Amino acid sequence: MSEFGSYADIVAVFDRAGIPRFDKGTNYLPTDMLAQVHAGERILPAADNRELMSRLSSPQNNSTALASELRALRQSNDELKAELKGLREETRAVATHAANTADNTRRMYVNGVLVYTDPAAPISSKEAA
Repeated sequence: MSEFGSYADIVAVFDRAGIPRFDKGTNYLPTDMLAQVHAGERILPAADNRELMSRLSSPQNNSTALASELRALRQSNDELKAELKGLREETRAVATHAANTADNTRRMYVNGVLVYTDPAAPISSKEAA
């Protein structure tokens, strides 16, 4: 028990003062007022409630907006797929070029002098002489 009395005492005071409980909920409060709220209930700001009620009252508009957004996302997805395909092709071309360059430079000579050799195939003593 609190300094104000039991919960039942407080509810009795609310009842005598005409403070509504809204234990079954409401979509709209006509004026500013005190109210008893209950565990598990949700309280929305007026702007959010107006938006929710508008969307609930015209679900076709919601579906239209959702379908439009879905079309835009599909378009964007198709564009990203095309870009990814192009990037993969470019990456393959770079990798092929790098592999060809590596193959061509396993043993590189400049003016008849060996300037590079693949570490996996070191210079033989005959080449070093």
